[in-house]
Amino acid sequence: MQDYKCNKYFYELAQTPLIVNRLRTKPITDVLRFIRVETKGRSGKHINLDELEAIRLDLQGRIEQGYKGTIGIITSFDEQQQRAEKYFRERLKDYPRLKEEQKLSIWFVGDVQGEERDIVYYTFVEDERNSEGGLRSIYPIPDGTADKITSLKMQRLNVGFSRARDTMVFVHSMPLEDYMDTRRGDALRFYSTLLEDTKRSDHFIVDEKTFDSPKEKELYQLLLQTDFFQKNRERMRIIPQFDIGRYIAQEYKKYIPFSLAPCNEGQTKIDVLNDLRVSAFVL
Repeated sequence: MQDYKCNKYFYELAQTPLIVNRLRTKPITDVLRFIRVETKGRSGKHINLDELEAIRLDLQGRIEQGYKGTIGIITSFDEQQQRAEKYFRERLKDYPRLKEEQKLSIWFVGDVQGEERDIVYYTFVEDERNSEGGLRSIYPIPDGTADKITSLKMQRLNVGFSRARDTMVFVHSMPLEDYMDTRRGDALRFYSTLLEDTKRSDHFIVDEKTFDSPKEKELYQLLLQTDFFQKNRERMRIIPQFDIGRYIAQEYKKYIPFSLAPCNEGQTKIDVLNDLRVSAFVL
């Protein structure tokens, strides 16, 4: 997905690595979302129509605002996948066009290997009144026989949560802590914590054209992943293509790929450049 997926793990115990994808160009609140659903009643075994309606409303709003990206929906049960196909075919505006032009697809989590979409919705089905423990047959149980990185259930979890190129939307009918009976709960906790932590000090690139070369883009991603930056991210700012010529008169209009500067309450201290060795930043 985005930069925050690099060198991270869903959870420390299983050490399932996330897939490195393209750079994040949007605020974290645009690419990681949680939609809490208040269910109205039982829809059928392993079926939650209220979650499907929440997805329909959110997706319809995006389409009306001009969204053109590809679309995926991942369900935790076969029954929900089959019902979702019928539900969206009957109720989602422009369904045939979305299938054709924006590759709208709906998968059971066990059948999504090899597929990717720009936005992926996740429907978990279970709610507080009608939880049947069915997800324990789909995802690994903590300390269970499948609670190891090589198991089919663990691979299903990793694959299912790494299908989004740009945006992940989690649609759930219970508090996140109520999903902790399987390792999927650890994944949800990881993303929820990531969302809250990153909101306090978000780092993203509005336009990838800011970078002068692919290597600069790669370096930017590596800087974001360093322990030093992660520990100090609320007090740091990385400035691509920094105009060093403004501060060194004899080097007028010279640029360096990045300036890594400390900041406090939004104010960046550029005086860190006084002892900057430019050659160390030139690719």
